[in-house]
Amino acid sequence: MTWSIVLARSAVKSLDRLAADERKRIVEAILSLKENPTPPGKKVKPLKAIDGNLLRLRVGSRRVIYEIVKDEIHILEIVVRGDLERWLSRR
Repeated sequence: MTWSIVLARSAVKSLDRLAADERKRIVEAILSLKENPTPPGKKVKPLKAIDGNLLRLRVGSRRVIYEIVKDEIHILEIVVRGDLERWLSRR
């Protein structure tokens, strides 16, 4: 099954602010989720700090926050590792 990816406006803005090489790495990582949204290994983990089905994908120093809704992957935000807790507290 191939999943469809939906980017939130805030995730698009975060991508636009990145350097081209970093943006490319993150886009490739996001596209790899289409085949398996929860790949084995340490790159994807559920966020235990809040209720819900939020997951985080580690791409270098950035974290891609997403959730799986039916047959779609909703990319909510792309944050620097240190800003993840601040982002979660605002949610």
